[in-house]
Amino acid sequence: MNWTVSKLLIKKILEHAEHYEWELKGLGMMRTYLSDDTKLHVWDSRYKVPNVSLTHEHPWTFESTVIVGRLVNRRLLATPMLESAADDPSTNPYMRSVVQCGPGGYLLEEPTLVHLHSPREEIIKEGESYRQKFDEIHQSYADDGTITIVKRVDYKEPRAAAVYWPYGEQWVSSDPVMATPAKVKDIADNALRVWFS
Repeated sequence: MNWTVSKLLIKKILEHAEHYEWELKGLGMMRTYLSDDTKLHVWDSRYKVPNVSLTHEHPWTFESTVIVGRLVNRRLLATPMLESAADDPSTNPYMRSVVQCGPGGYLLEEPTLVHLHSPREEIIKEGESYRQKFDEIHQSYADDGTITIVKRVDYKEPRAAAVYWPYGEQWVSSDPVMATPAKVKDIADNALRVWFS
């Protein structure tokens, strides 16, 4: 991919962001679809839903490319855990369930207790990509203004995926909602200021 052309195209999209349909995702990003299987994400932690459950799997395998900025991706493993061990914070206790993905998402099964372990952290910088299999547990964090393009590689039916949240807390959805024009402008202007000034 020609990064100069890609960055110029992304800059034009952000300069005219009001002409696109954007959703705010509770993980701290806004997104728009470039095609049926490709999305543009603009990360901004100011719009993260308080206490959102960040740890999750996906209903599909994807490849993500950082156009500008930096993204940290942590992959984790889960093993079942006994309730008696959950009171020891060193065991990293989490609850796991499966969620129906998309707007109005909801838990499909009773949560179970798991131990999350073996974190493997990757730092993905401008021009770099990573691939995430649908059944890999992960958390993603990006510097504010980071822009990524996410392309679905395959699709798993039904539209369901596992979600994880700290033991003793409630699951908080990251459901997408339509972004208001003011929020679109704020997030787009911030990314333009950070990366294209």
